[in-house]
Amino acid sequence: MKSEMCWSVVLGLCSVGARAESVPEGAMAGTFALRVEISHLVTLPLLPDRVNEGVNILLVERAHVKGDAYRQTARMCSVRNGSVLGAGILVRDEALRNLPLTHDTVHVNGENGRYRSRGHVQVWGIKPVPEAYTAPFPTSLEASQQPPYSEWVFDMDEDGQLGVSMQATGLARGELQGIQRKEFRLEGVVLSPDRVLGLASMTKESLVLSSTSRVLKPGRYTKGVSSGDKSASFFEEIRLEAGADCAAVRALVAAGGFLEDSPF
Repeated sequence: MKSEMCWSVVLGLCSVGARAESVPEGAMAGTFALRVEISHLVTLPLLPDRVNEGVNILLVERAHVKGDAYRQTARMCSVRNGSVLGAGILVRDEALRNLPLTHDTVHVNGENGRYRSRGHVQVWGIKPVPEAYTAPFPTSLEASQQPPYSEWVFDMDEDGQLGVSMQATGLARGELQGIQRKEFRLEGVVLSPDRVLGLASMTKESLVLSSTSRVLKPGRYTKGVSSGDKSASFFEEIRLEAGADCAAVRALVAAGGFLEDSPF
């Protein structure tokens, strides 16, 4: 049954005219492919802040707890980082395979189909101990080398370097290692038990541990936030068959199963 509450009410934006759907209790449990696109501000030395976009593709396993509450686990399947002035960052496949799973809570209003996800925090190059998700993030090399981060930073992609190894291209060309903590907050509507669409926001903190880049130097700390255009950051979630893996998620992406442009 379609709810009369349209997206403009649920999300505070004009929409493409679809309606949210009421949801039976527990109907949103299962396996899903999740695509999150974030438009965010990037700071480069000696240059004004620039808007960039990044895409995360994840495999989600969600279990119903009670009422409108669900608990879910997400595994990173692929990452695409945009470029600014020709400068971009590439992440090795080993980093994605070894990225700790995220665990968050989803609430789905059964009457109007409103969907909210909170607690999706990714820790890159940082051991997934409970305190690491909330402790102040190190803003210097010295801070990363002192407790507690001296005990938490580890070689996540098993290449002999602490943190996560990345390749910088273009203006920032070079090899670097770093750590990052990133949080997504998702708010949308259930269009059917098999599809959710909505807005995304993000905060992230990053620190370069070592680098051969002349631009992204060791000790460089950045704090990123979503851009001011809320409609540019969005997510889409599509149900998969039980037991699906990241290969199925990537196949869905390759087949054009996800929206590439914001519908808002």
